[in-house]
Amino acid sequence: MAKLKYDESFPARAGEYAAKGMNNSQIAANLKIGSETFYAYQRQFPEFAEAIALGRQAVDDGMETGMLDLAMGNCFVTAVRNSDSGREIKTVRQRTPDLKAVIYWLDRNKQYADEKPAGLPNPKPVSGNAATSLKYDDELFPARAEICASSGDTDSQIARRLGISPASFYNYKKHFPEFAAALDSGRRQCYGLLRSQLLAIATGDCTVRTELYHDGRLRKTTVRQLPPNLKAIVYWLAQRDSKLSGSPAASGFDNGCAGVRNDCRCESIPAQDVSKLSGTGGCPVSSANRMGENTPAPDVSKLSGTGGCPVSSAGRMGENTPAPDVSKLSGTGGCPVSSGRMSENIPVQGVSKLSGKLMSIVSYCLHPLA
Repeated sequence: MAKLKYDESFPARAGEYAAKGMNNSQIAANLKIGSETFYAYQRQFPEFAEAIALGRQAVDDGMETGMLDLAMGNCFVTAVRNSDSGREIKTVRQRTPDLKAVIYWLDRNKQYADEKPAGLPNPKPVSGNAATSLKYDDELFPARAEICASSGDTDSQIARRLGISPASFYNYKKHFPEFAAALDSGRRQCYGLLRSQLLAIATGDCTVRTELYHDGRLRKTTVRQLPPNLKAIVYWLAQRDSKLSGSPAASGFDNGCAGVRNDCRCESIPAQDVSKLSGTGGCPVSSANRMGENTPAPDVSKLSGTGGCPVSSAGRMGENTPAPDVSKLSGTGGCPVSSGRMSENIPVQGVSKLSGKLMSIVSYCLHPLA
């Protein structure tokens, strides 16, 4: 077998490329080696394979941190410009907490939702030479691991902060009960923090701020309170109901908030359901969800309770106008609204007033639902 032309700089370079999100083919191309040589290096040189694995782990850790920052609203957008007088004006705007990130994080960490640990591993205590060989600090490591875990750090991030390798980290979890318990406690604290964030978004108890700087000096801070979020409320209640019923709740943002729209308007409600709101048996909303389209004259006549139309030729409500007269207004079969548009082909004075019952239905159909 021919000796591979291995360069000692390859591990560091490969790890750097992997940390930028490059795949194996891209790394090989940047190292100016073929794919077969690349995989041969991975098999023959452990440091080369380890550098690539660490680079990719760094990418995953960055994604986890970014997800948590988006969920907590710890992301800021900075814009810098120069005024006409040459002064530097910088605006730092806090991003709105991302509800999708909150829900996704909570769904991925459901094992920490219970207040009491559910089935923590029961590691074997380590003593004597074995404990000395692991270089475990029983006073420092559990406390620091709990703090790191409560802030949302991943296992590899905690290992780096403790100054140990990932292999040692998992050995500590396996052999030292207090270390595993500290990690579990920290994870549960972080889960509680995200759950509190979900509640704040749902109830409108969440604020974002904007800071204005002139030549590096803070000049103005603006704090804006966010309104309650319907999707967060729906997700919260769905999770609560699943606990009460014992059935699994839907996971994910779209599944957990199924059927919830940003603009809940009348077009998403069946006409037969809307018709019940009037209490008269008739509804000015047709199956096409437009007012007065294909609505028969008898249904419209019921709205006024007088046998006629709620709008008379004089513009007064319920003045015993016969239904045939009303049908002449629009040509749509007895409704004063044609082609789904209000007051089309109707004199201005003829649409001056509506009955109380009809007005309640019109308001329901034209404005967002609460």
